[in-house]
Amino acid sequence: MIDSIKISKYLSPQEVESMLHLHEPEEELVNRKTGELLFKSNIGNNFTVVVRGSCLKVYGSLSKLYFGSNTKSLLWYQVKPAIQKLEEVVGVNLKSAKITRLDIESTFLLPNTVKSYFSILGDNRFFKSRFQDKTTLYYKNYSRTLCFYDKSKKSRADKEDFFTESDHAMRVEFRMFSAYLKLFAKKVDRNAMLIQDLFDQEIQRDLLNLWLQHYNDITKTTSLKLDMTEVSGVKDFKEVLQAAGIEKLGGVNQVISMIDSARADNQDMDRKLVSRLKGVVRTQNRNPLVATPSQQIAELTATIAIAYIANLLGIHESY
Repeated sequence: MIDSIKISKYLSPQEVESMLHLHEPEEELVNRKTGELLFKSNIGNNFTVVVRGSCLKVYGSLSKLYFGSNTKSLLWYQVKPAIQKLEEVVGVNLKSAKITRLDIESTFLLPNTVKSYFSILGDNRFFKSRFQDKTTLYYKNYSRTLCFYDKSKKSRADKEDFFTESDHAMRVEFRMFSAYLKLFAKKVDRNAMLIQDLFDQEIQRDLLNLWLQHYNDITKTTSLKLDMTEVSGVKDFKEVLQAAGIEKLGGVNQVISMIDSARADNQDMDRKLVSRLKGVVRTQNRNPLVATPSQQIAELTATIAIAYIANLLGIHESY
């Protein structure tokens, strides 16, 4: 469930000296004004270790360290031995280290190409932007990112034999940066998120729930239909006409993008009005009178539910 992680910790002079003897530095610089040492080294072509003065920073892929590849997802009961392995290679006890980035992910096979699901994943009101490149769909704001991408394609590009040519493996990854981790720490009655907190069963469950919640918060687009057979009054007729208009303009995602563009072009446009307009579109998207559910969304949601349950069981296996 955990992939990339970034941590920091202040070291004692003895710990700094011990690290300098343990690792072969790639860079070793001294600030002439302060006498501060900058030490940088890579561990196993994966983790980067930086010591600046007495401050240690470590970042890399925990699953790659544990498995030798980050293609396989690290389950919760494997987090503790993975951290212990990291402590061994770094040479420092990291239990009290502060986490400044944490990526929660799960990877699973789907019956269709990964990219074919992007068009049915609409906006998420808790993220400032939604965009995609050739391989990845992103939801972003300054403190967190949710992304969907083809892990099988990346694995094959890295010349790994984990997937076959016909496999379609999607990775859903929720990346939390320092500002968001501070908010999360406050919610779970911590001053900061520390490595030792990752061993806590309740916090593991909270992080897993966040991963699922951010998927659930996405507007899943449906196909809107003009079907008069279900119309029983003027209200129903208005909803059918709204649905036809949304579909004619390119569908739910397109209309929401048009609203965002209008807001960008007119900064004086009332934010509450923008929110209400998007709400109209989302309401039609969920309206059983005019919305036809997508089979692909059903497939994806069911697969994510299975991944969630597997990781939930992984929490209990560690105790």
